[in-house]
Amino acid sequence: MNTPPPDPPTGTDCDAEFFGLPVSDPTSADASRDVVELAVSSFMDGLRRGTRPSVDEFAQRYPEHADEIREVLPLVAAMESWKTARESPGGVKSIPAAIGLERLGEFRLVREIGRGGMGVVYEAVQEPSGRRVAFKLLPWRLPETSPWRQRFLTEARTTARLRHPHIVPVYEFGEQQGWCYYVMQLVEGLSLDRIIRLLKQPAGTVSADDIQRAFATGNLAGRATTDASAPPSTTSPTGDKPGGTLRRDSWQQIAAIGIQAADALRFAHARGTLHLDVKPANLLLDPHGSVWLADFGVASQRDDLLGGSAGHLAGTLPYAAPEQIDGLADERSDLYSLGTTLYELCTLRPPFEATTRTKLVAQMQTTIPPRPREVNRLIPVELERIILKATERTPELRFQSADELLESLWQFIQRKQTTVSSSGWGELFGRLLRRDGS
Repeated sequence: MNTPPPDPPTGTDCDAEFFGLPVSDPTSADASRDVVELAVSSFMDGLRRGTRPSVDEFAQRYPEHADEIREVLPLVAAMESWKTARESPGGVKSIPAAIGLERLGEFRLVREIGRGGMGVVYEAVQEPSGRRVAFKLLPWRLPETSPWRQRFLTEARTTARLRHPHIVPVYEFGEQQGWCYYVMQLVEGLSLDRIIRLLKQPAGTVSADDIQRAFATGNLAGRATTDASAPPSTTSPTGDKPGGTLRRDSWQQIAAIGIQAADALRFAHARGTLHLDVKPANLLLDPHGSVWLADFGVASQRDDLLGGSAGHLAGTLPYAAPEQIDGLADERSDLYSLGTTLYELCTLRPPFEATTRTKLVAQMQTTIPPRPREVNRLIPVELERIILKATERTPELRFQSADELLESLWQFIQRKQTTVSSSGWGELFGRLLRRDGS
């Protein structure tokens, strides 16, 4: 397999080891560490934050090493600038604030509903049929040889092959006037990162009406709107009985979200596809309680990885498995990422938090996050145990397949809920636990 294309320019990191430069954590209190190493690390952190640190300032700070610092730091700055330019399509560093398109082919773009590292998603209308769709656009017109263009089309082809009730389906993909795009089912839901923001608010609940209203009004930032005239909710966002809501302590519903996501991963894994970027932002929850796995933009074929071509694998910190940082991954890496997502749903905070990427990577490689029940004592012990097993640092200690994780979550729900069939979950989980791979 060819070397994977670079990560999107937003949030990219410079690999100091690639350039033969020392790697360090500037927060270390070890006085024996090399001063130049500390200077390089601190200088690189400043570059990534956009503060434009001064080489002269660092030389004055460490006068005994001034000559070496004046020689090394300009090289660091040049390499960082070169890497940013190399990874940025057309030299641009981020997605344009406004694309300026109102129509592309038979698709009329209604409004922007989301954006990521390499794509903007619109609500669109396909004419003349009038079908409402989600329209993902690569926001640069790139040459056919561009790795970004190839990666975008690979994402479309990969997702189009995965037809599953909990994977956002791709209808078609193509190119118009030099713009690459693909068309998906429009899921009228909110991503789990926005759901988490709602759960953090004083009310601590999310209803079907909250989801529908936020999507319909474009209020997608995770802020609930209050409308006293709105009709009462008739469908729970967790698929529960009418009038139900997802609360901060809805442990069974959170487990049900995990089951649906695990089932989507099981389906993809059975077809040789690793997602490699499972996180709250890539899981959508609709008003009916259905979970949708989206964005296979960094997916890889498992056979390619086993073939020894593993290099830098894209993912999102802090949800990436530890082995992904080293350029390795398998099915258990996706399960780790789903485990960190469940961790955040239960605790309302990610397992790792840091102010810079360098500090975050160091934290992920050297520290163990607080156990979920240390953050919230109300989390059931059994659910905590499931999350901890999914997020074991060593892959051999995790769940070895999506089947195993799915079964553990289902057993947790069975033991906690005696009225599964009456709430409609029985039929859903009966389908999820079938071994026919469909």
